[in-house]
Amino acid sequence: MRTRFELCAWPLARAGDALALGNTLQELFASPLMIAGHEVRITAQIGIATVPSPTGAVDSAALLERAETAAYCVAHQGDQVPQLYTEYMSRWTSQRRKLEQSLHEAVENGELVVHYQPRVQTVSRKIVGMEALVRWAHPTLGMIPPRSSSRSPRRTASSCRSASSSCARRAARRRRGSTRGSRAVRIGVNVSAVQFRDPHLFDSICGILRETGLPAGQLELELTESILMRDPKNAIALLTRLKEAGIHLSIDDFGTGYSSLSYLKRFPVDALKIDQSFIRQVTNNPEDAAITTAIIVLGHSLALNVIAEGVETESQFDFLRVLDCNEVQGFLFGRPVPAEQAEALLGLERVALA
Repeated sequence: MRTRFELCAWPLARAGDALALGNTLQELFASPLMIAGHEVRITAQIGIATVPSPTGAVDSAALLERAETAAYCVAHQGDQVPQLYTEYMSRWTSQRRKLEQSLHEAVENGELVVHYQPRVQTVSRKIVGMEALVRWAHPTLGMIPPRSSSRSPRRTASSCRSASSSCARRAARRRRGSTRGSRAVRIGVNVSAVQFRDPHLFDSICGILRETGLPAGQLELELTESILMRDPKNAIALLTRLKEAGIHLSIDDFGTGYSSLSYLKRFPVDALKIDQSFIRQVTNNPEDAAITTAIIVLGHSLALNVIAEGVETESQFDFLRVLDCNEVQGFLFGRPVPAEQAEALLGLERVALA
């Protein structure tokens, strides 16, 4: 459920004071609430707009519109940091909303395609998985990656459906013996917050598995920490059902959310995926190196598979190999490719470094 609250603070001497107030409110929302014996977490997107000067005319409608625009930008950035309105936000928001409208049409026109990026075992450099990633084949703008398009539930649903269609094609070809030596690997599909809140998600996934003939053990659902921590108890219940059905589960972008260790050990997951923001500077930033090392040690202590995302250089790969990170994923081992090219990669005994 989404609710809007409006707060007018007067007077504040500087814009920085308004940001400080926004940060204080954000910290309050970050603390869980106890409602009827259940722990509930609230996610807040705080947008701030200020009056140009103490003596300037106040157009309350325009002020609220600017604050909403800033909050909209916060929601799409995903970092939940309060933002102060700028003129650039209006232009960006207008362009984004036009893109979102086009995206709804793209779903109907079949312009969304799924590419697959290999996941490689660190020791053997053998492909052990593929992550399904949506691409928008825009008729005029070309191929648009997922982070540039809207986080609409229809797009994420299309991702799951398209990936499953590819699974069905692979299953059919495997039955006909025409996969030319390619191996069965897990296919990772990202689950959005909207999908995870859908009460029919479990039944939908089981229906897709039946429809495609894909064994449950070859499907891996990837969920972010922030999704799981919005309602940990219900998340544990749903994850347990999925796990019992034989589906593999991983926590994506690990290290960027707010999960506590007490909940992490209760989530019935199989793997942690280290966020690429830590891998990017892992060989020259001591803090990123320390965080990455800690996540790998933590994952192994909990008997979890640990996967590093965004590996682009041999030095990053060497660092992760020394730490015994189980799997790696990134441009060093291959960019996302269409299903036919992904199947061809599965015939390789060892992935060459790019």
